[in-house]
Amino acid sequence: MIELGTMQIRDEEAPVQIRVKVLGLLVSLGADEVLATRVATAASELSHRYQLLGAESRCRCVLHNEYSSLLVEFRFTSAHPHPETTDLEGIAGVMRMGRNGTGTDELVVQIKLPMPRDGLSKRAIARGRERILQRSRRELMDELRAKNAELEAYNETLEETVAERTRELTHANEQMARDLSAGSEYVQGLIPDPIEEPVRVDWRYIPSSSLGGDTIGYHWIDDDHLALYLIDVTGHGLDSALLAVTVMNVLRAGSLAGVDMVDPDRVLFALNNSFQAHHHGMKFFTIWYGVYQPSTRELVWSGGGHHPSILISPGTEAPAMLEATGPLIGAVEDMDFPAERCTVAPGSRMAIFSDGVFEIIRDNDLVWTWEGLVEFVDTLRGAKVPLADALLQEAERIKGDASFDDDVSIIEAVFP
Repeated sequence: MIELGTMQIRDEEAPVQIRVKVLGLLVSLGADEVLATRVATAASELSHRYQLLGAESRCRCVLHNEYSSLLVEFRFTSAHPHPETTDLEGIAGVMRMGRNGTGTDELVVQIKLPMPRDGLSKRAIARGRERILQRSRRELMDELRAKNAELEAYNETLEETVAERTRELTHANEQMARDLSAGSEYVQGLIPDPIEEPVRVDWRYIPSSSLGGDTIGYHWIDDDHLALYLIDVTGHGLDSALLAVTVMNVLRAGSLAGVDMVDPDRVLFALNNSFQAHHHGMKFFTIWYGVYQPSTRELVWSGGGHHPSILISPGTEAPAMLEATGPLIGAVEDMDFPAERCTVAPGSRMAIFSDGVFEIIRDNDLVWTWEGLVEFVDTLRGAKVPLADALLQEAERIKGDASFDDDVSIIEAVFP
């Protein structure tokens, strides 16, 4: 095996130079001019594709002296995956193409040439090497001087450019902060005012530093049915907030065709089919939706992908978990969301909340979990403080400040 040389693929001229060098090399080794031209052109195009990948690549040329033929081997290596296709495939004379390597990708091309009558002479080898190394010292020095001149010109304007980019970035950040604040205020403005009778309902909403996908709401479906719901769309940003607001407006308007809004299982069935993620930017959401009937004191609820809401009733040993047994909304059509029901004792209190209340991260560690929240709520059964305030204060105490990584949304209902 004879090492002929390595060609770097790192500037605009490289693919052109590789074409010239490969053509000259193959011709000097006795290759047919048509084959040499096709291989040189294909190697140049392949080099250009590697160059577009953005990583420094190289083409290494090796010569094998077999019994009655020469084997010219080109090895294209790069830190990026090799191009999927290449025009070298299918060219007559190409013996093998293989892809291998760990850490770097390597594309191996072998081309079989007839052995010259007088064998492979040192002169032929020298001519081949000369084709690879033909760039003169003067050309390299000219290139270096040009690069240095570009660097000096860039350095002269660098300080001004950095200052300008800093101003642009500051302006963009300020604008984004204003937009996020306006979005949070808009979402909060859609939440209805607290009500006092026949059920006392209040809420707390603390938006995160980035616009999230939480919305909460409650409204009278008719004179004897009160709907309460919390929606949590996956992700953060304007798209998550817009989807959350859209779902809330659908519930508030009762605009699910053919659905009685007092039936949580049918409401969630219709929502799931109407808001499939592939039609809404691959956004999913969780929901807890309940309907309370004051005349019978019955609460019926259903949920999709959401954690339980909590009901504290007088005289009970532990808070009741109002489970949400259905799947995440938007994943699969025609899924069932079984409804549950219970009778609410006088003096009971219920909390519906988002996972931002208990998934508290501090110093990259999860410091409060669902289990911890349940234990904390169990201590509040005889307390007079509102559940929403107690949960929020405990979350802030554990977090260490009043800022949260996710929206914190709480609805508290008190049943006199």
